[in-house]
Amino acid sequence: MNEFYAIHTEAMRRAGISPRGEQTYRDMWDELAPRGMARLLFAEIAATAAPVATLFLVSCGPRVVDLYGGTTKEGGDRRARASPVSSPASGAERSATSAPGTSRSTQ
Repeated sequence: MNEFYAIHTEAMRRAGISPRGEQTYRDMWDELAPRGMARLLFAEIAATAAPVATLFLVSCGPRVVDLYGGTTKEGGDRRARASPVSSPASGAERSATSAPGTSRSTQ
Protein backbone atom coordinates (compact mmCIF):
# COMPACT_ATOMS: atom_id res chain seq x y z
CA MET A 1 0.00 0.00 0.00
CA ASN A 2 2.91 2.38 0.67
CA GLU A 3 4.16 2.19 -2.93
CA PHE A 4 0.63 2.63 -4.30
CA TYR A 5 -0.01 5.69 -2.16
CA ALA A 6 3.32 7.32 -3.01
CA ILE A 7 2.76 6.95 -6.76
CA HIS A 8 -0.93 7.89 -6.60
CA THR A 9 -0.22 10.97 -4.47
CA GLU A 10 2.58 12.10 -6.80
CA ALA A 11 0.27 11.81 -9.81
CA MET A 12 -2.58 13.65 -8.08
CA ARG A 13 -0.31 16.51 -7.04
CA ARG A 14 1.10 16.84 -10.55
CA ALA A 15 -2.51 17.14 -11.74
CA GLY A 16 -3.23 19.81 -9.11
CA ILE A 17 -5.66 17.59 -7.15
CA SER A 18 -5.52 17.08 -3.39
CA PRO A 19 -5.22 13.33 -2.70
CA ARG A 20 -7.32 11.54 -0.12
CA GLY A 21 -5.62 10.44 3.08
CA GLU A 22 -3.75 7.14 2.98
CA GLN A 23 -6.11 5.59 5.54
CA THR A 24 -8.97 5.81 3.03
CA TYR A 25 -7.17 3.40 0.71
CA ARG A 26 -6.01 1.17 3.56
CA ASP A 27 -9.60 0.86 4.83
CA MET A 28 -10.85 -0.07 1.35
CA TRP A 29 -8.03 -2.59 0.96
CA ASP A 30 -8.62 -4.13 4.39
CA GLU A 31 -12.33 -4.54 3.66
CA LEU A 32 -12.17 -5.77 0.06
CA ALA A 33 -8.88 -7.65 -0.40
CA PRO A 34 -9.66 -10.52 2.02
CA ARG A 35 -12.78 -11.23 -0.09
CA GLY A 36 -10.78 -11.22 -3.32
CA MET A 37 -12.43 -7.98 -4.42
CA ALA A 38 -9.35 -5.72 -4.59
CA ARG A 39 -6.02 -5.87 -6.37
CA LEU A 40 -3.07 -3.52 -6.74
CA LEU A 41 -1.12 -3.53 -10.00
CA PHE A 42 2.35 -2.03 -10.37
CA ALA A 43 4.37 -1.44 -13.54
CA GLU A 44 8.11 -1.58 -12.88
CA ILE A 45 11.28 -0.70 -14.77
CA ALA A 46 12.92 -4.02 -15.67
CA ALA A 47 16.49 -2.97 -14.90
CA THR A 48 15.75 -1.57 -11.44
CA ALA A 49 12.36 -3.02 -10.43
CA ALA A 50 11.40 0.56 -9.52
CA PRO A 51 7.60 0.99 -9.61
CA VAL A 52 6.49 3.68 -12.09
CA ALA A 53 2.72 3.12 -12.35
CA THR A 54 -0.06 1.65 -10.23
CA LEU A 55 -3.77 0.80 -10.31
CA PHE A 56 -6.16 0.02 -7.45
CA LEU A 57 -8.70 -2.40 -8.95
CA VAL A 58 -12.02 -3.27 -7.31
CA SER A 59 -14.23 -6.12 -8.52
CA CYS A 60 -17.82 -7.15 -8.01
CA GLY A 61 -18.88 -10.32 -9.79
CA PRO A 62 -17.49 -10.28 -13.32
CA ARG A 63 -16.86 -6.51 -13.33
CA VAL A 64 -13.51 -4.93 -12.49
CA VAL A 65 -13.06 -1.17 -12.18
CA ASP A 66 -9.84 0.79 -11.78
CA LEU A 67 -10.90 3.27 -9.12
CA TYR A 68 -7.53 4.84 -8.38
CA GLY A 69 -4.07 4.86 -9.85
CA GLY A 70 -1.29 6.98 -11.18
CA THR A 71 2.16 7.13 -12.65
CA THR A 72 5.43 8.65 -11.65
CA LYS A 73 6.78 11.21 -14.11
CA GLU A 74 8.98 8.48 -15.59
CA GLY A 75 6.02 6.09 -15.80
CA GLY A 76 4.01 8.70 -17.65
CA ASP A 77 6.90 9.34 -20.03
CA ARG A 78 7.11 5.59 -20.71
CA ARG A 79 3.30 5.20 -20.88
CA ALA A 80 3.56 2.33 -18.40
CA ARG A 81 0.55 -0.01 -18.18
CA ALA A 82 0.17 -3.37 -16.49
CA SER A 83 -1.94 -6.48 -17.05
CA PRO A 84 -1.79 -9.54 -14.73
CA VAL A 85 -0.47 -12.87 -15.98
CA SER A 86 -0.16 -15.19 -12.94
CA SER A 87 -0.86 -15.48 -9.24
CA PRO A 88 1.51 -17.38 -6.92
CA ALA A 89 0.33 -18.73 -3.59
CA SER A 90 1.80 -15.73 -1.79
CA GLY A 91 -0.85 -13.46 -3.28
CA ALA A 92 1.73 -11.42 -5.20
CA GLU A 93 1.31 -11.39 -8.94
CA ARG A 94 3.69 -10.62 -11.81
CA SER A 95 2.39 -8.89 -14.89
CA ALA A 96 3.48 -7.88 -18.35
CA THR A 97 3.65 -4.20 -19.25
CA SER A 98 3.41 -2.37 -22.54
CA ALA A 99 6.35 -0.18 -21.59
CA PRO A 100 9.90 -1.52 -21.30
CA GLY A 101 9.97 -3.25 -17.93
CA THR A 102 7.85 -5.58 -15.83
CA SER A 103 4.91 -5.21 -13.49
CA ARG A 104 3.53 -6.88 -10.43
CA SER A 105 0.28 -6.90 -8.57
CA THR A 106 -0.79 -7.61 -5.05
CA GLN A 107 -4.03 -9.38 -4.32
